Amino acid sequence: MDEKKSFAEQLKKKIGKMPFKFISTKRGMAALEYVLRAKSKTDRRLTRAFHLAGLPSLQDKAEVEGVIRRQTRRLREVTAGLDEMEEAILRLEKSLAQIAEPVAVKEAAAIPPAAARRKTKPASRPKKSAKKTKPAVVKPQPLGAARKAAKPTSAKSLLDLNFKKR
Repeated sequence: MDEKKSFAEQLKKKIGKMPFKFISTKRGMAALEYVLRAKSKTDRRLTRAFHLAGLPSLQDKAEVEGVIRRQTRRLREVTAGLDEMEEAILRLEKSLAQIAEPVAVKEAAAIPPAAARRKTKPASRPKKSAKKTKPAVVKPQPLGAARKAAKPTSAKSLLDLNFKKR
């Protein structure tokens, strides 16, 4: 067992040292530069091919992930702000309810007892009119449209004015 371990360890040491020895030579450095240059050219060509085919490249994917991360962060900030506003509204409603309770009690005490006992007549049916009136419909004006000025009641039409020739 000791022989096998020692042989395996020796082999690992030799194999681990070989690349560093090769790269340290002039020929090894030139080969490494060639491989890295070929890889970068291949990456650029692959990206162009993806764009021509309408597919996203790894760079596009990284950009989209960055945008998603930023939008997620922004959404969390907005959600936190909304939660704070909701809590503030709840506190405001509670304080208004506490203020409104004494006012309602005072108003109930202000009603005279005779008025409280008075019976009201049942509501009679409204009479049907011969003509049905349509509710007034207000048409929205397009953006940028000038508003019509309200006509004064004392304004006269052009026909009522007397024009004198000079």
